[in-house]
Amino acid sequence: MIRCLLFLLVLFVALFLFSSMGEAQIVYQAYFSETDLVFDRKGEFDLVTLKGGIRSQDYGCPHLPIKLIHFILPNESKVTDVTVINKQHTPLEGEYLLFPSQPDEKTDGSYTKEWVKPDPQVYNSDSLYPPRLVEIVEEGYLAGNHLITLALYPLQCKPKSQRLIFYTQLDIRVELNYSEKMSLSSQIQRRQNSLLVVHLYLQQ
Repeated sequence: MIRCLLFLLVLFVALFLFSSMGEAQIVYQAYFSETDLVFDRKGEFDLVTLKGGIRSQDYGCPHLPIKLIHFILPNESKVTDVTVINKQHTPLEGEYLLFPSQPDEKTDGSYTKEWVKPDPQVYNSDSLYPPRLVEIVEEGYLAGNHLITLALYPLQCKPKSQRLIFYTQLDIRVELNYSEKMSLSSQIQRRQNSLLVVHLYLQQ
């Protein structure tokens, strides 16, 4: 898994599309399979998780899985937009009363977990939740390299009708802008350093 992520991250650095206007973009294709979904029950609620994914943190809202992906960007770049440019989805059979996300439970006895009730504004609506399929969750620097983390949402729900929509493919475009044009030598040097930086990042 680490080798696969390492290859993908380095490949993305090499696939920046530069223009004479100092703009660039990354196009990333994410694929998901129904075999990666795990279904469980918590009391009266349904709980859906994704292998290799993390859980949402919007307390009181439907608990849905998140897939994180990481990119290395040139230091001179600034992210101007992140969008879904293509998607393929399928409705899942059945009805699902999704478990409302809860705060992490501490086990040292210093904190008593309080139940967060389902948010009625969300659960009584059939607007798609979450409303977005991708968003930036973290951006910063590691070993002098510009890093960005995106959250992908392969599942959306219609809470009131208790329906689930599963996205088997999400094509993501990250648009960049440059304050100054990068030289070819700096691009090559950064790609040579990418293997070490990605390795360190994935080990955290």
